[in-house]
Amino acid sequence: MMNKRLKTGTKTFILAMLLVLSGSFCYATTYYTSVNGAPETLANWWTGTTGTGSHPANFTTAGDNFIIQTGDVMTQVATWTVTGTVQINSGGTLARVVAITCGNLIINGTMSNANSTSCTVNGNVTGTTGTITTGGTARAFNVTGNWTFSGTVTANSSITLTLNGTGAQTLSGSFTTGTATSNLTINKASGTVTLGSNFTIGGSGSSSFTLTAGTFDAATYLLTATTPTFTTGTLLVGGATWSANYSFAVTEPSTGIIEYYALGAQTVKAVAYSNLILSGSGAKSIQTGTSVTGNLSISPTGTATASIGAGLNIAAGSLTLGGYGKNSGTWGYGAANPPLNQNQTYFANTTGYLTVTNDTRLTPTVTPTVGTYTYSGSAQGPIAATN
Repeated sequence: MMNKRLKTGTKTFILAMLLVLSGSFCYATTYYTSVNGAPETLANWWTGTTGTGSHPANFTTAGDNFIIQTGDVMTQVATWTVTGTVQINSGGTLARVVAITCGNLIINGTMSNANSTSCTVNGNVTGTTGTITTGGTARAFNVTGNWTFSGTVTANSSITLTLNGTGAQTLSGSFTTGTATSNLTINKASGTVTLGSNFTIGGSGSSSFTLTAGTFDAATYLLTATTPTFTTGTLLVGGATWSANYSFAVTEPSTGIIEYYALGAQTVKAVAYSNLILSGSGAKSIQTGTSVTGNLSISPTGTATASIGAGLNIAAGSLTLGGYGKNSGTWGYGAANPPLNQNQTYFANTTGYLTVTNDTRLTPTVTPTVGTYTYSGSAQGPIAATN
């Protein structure tokens, strides 16, 4: 009797879960174009691929897909907002002359952008065979998900791409070609944008890379741009050298962070840093011409060591080892010219050393309380005190 009840209860639970799951997906519908017209008009979409079936009740149902079919040209005449996915099939065209907002954008046909209003994608931009045209004037794309479009951006087309999601985002594929000016901006309240392939902003024309907030990780790929702007945030270096990840040099702001994090040896670019982190593993080689006006942090995670060039005296505003602030003075690990503070865990055995200006150790505080204490122990002294 007990087994029969358990089996009946299990079946009921499974049936209930299936009903919940089916309820989550049963209202997601795919709609197709069948005539040329305005995509923001509900009557221009059908559940059938040949202009048959029903029209959507709205464009805001989560999970709905809107597919522009081969041979159809859909030209916006009013703002169009879609909660679900807009997909342009090969041979289809979306002519954008006013603002568009969608959940995901798949470009395997043609997307023309003849107006300066923005395209906002609250998801991913993908596509492998599509074409983006802009007419030579920068068109704004604001994307909260991944940009992995690998189709064609026509010669002299210009894009201003802003990645502004709050989670992890991937950047790879194509961006622009020709002589037009293009721009990439990272403006994230949280999360990291990570390169998934080598990425060039612009063709032979000028191009800009701007980090205004958030974290950008070039991983093991190369980001190419002509004009960098670093306002705040974190730039990550995963390559063996800075030039393996970035084609340009940056001026780091006082609130910025640059981190070399590879699992293996890296050469730190010889520039003035505001805040520098050496993490991951292996020796991070520090050369002449390097300085840190703010904090130098060695191995907050991982087992990386700072390998300071022979005989160099590198200035640092403050020093953190393993996540703990350290005192001012000279630091390193070298027998020939030993610094005042030697450490074999965080420094390679070289004759180079750091001169640290500021003491950032935590100051312990003791708050006494009034009471009677009983000491216990031996003749050598007390080993415990209780109140």
